[in-house]
Amino acid sequence: MIRKPSILAIATLLAGALVSPARANILHVDDDGLDPFECEAAQFHTIAEALASANPGDEIRVCPGTYAEQVVLTQAIRLTGISFGTAQPVIKPTALPETRPSLIGANPVTGAIIVDNEFVRISNLNIDLSDVTVSTCLPFLTGIYLRRANGAIEKTTIENVRGAGNPSCQSGVGLYVESGAMEEYLGESVLLLARVIGRDVEVAR
Repeated sequence: MIRKPSILAIATLLAGALVSPARANILHVDDDGLDPFECEAAQFHTIAEALASANPGDEIRVCPGTYAEQVVLTQAIRLTGISFGTAQPVIKPTALPETRPSLIGANPVTGAIIVDNEFVRISNLNIDLSDVTVSTCLPFLTGIYLRRANGAIEKTTIENVRGAGNPSCQSGVGLYVESGAMEEYLGESVLLLARVIGRDVEVAR
């Protein structure tokens, strides 16, 4: 008799595959090349450039500065901000071109950081959406959107996530986490639960 594996077993196997790379590398990002210590050897000026060179399990360390970009994570990555005194890394996009269909109703969802079906750790970042103007109710606006993802968000501030262009829209969620079906197995949908731990996460309007 063939037994269908439990959802927990499938999730455990997937998580194990994601967080056990053969070798993890550390990549540094510095927007202006002026920060000291480990940032002096930064190989990249944008987070997108680092992501293009990263492999699953790598860590991207973001030096102090302002990064006017949307970050889309489609592989297991650790995204860590580095602070020097009051100088912090700020992800402050001016546009959010990337969206993903919601697992609840399929409406498009966007965010400063989108994590799509992966295991991640995000820490010590400031996310600011004050330069993003939303004039419609869709896509649904978030600071961080974790779509069928697992991991941890730590020591992170999310601010100015609001649909200021259209006050009637119920849009603007700092941290949005969705679970959903992975695919069918023996004719039945397998549901993977998103498991996200938040520590010292501050959401400010």
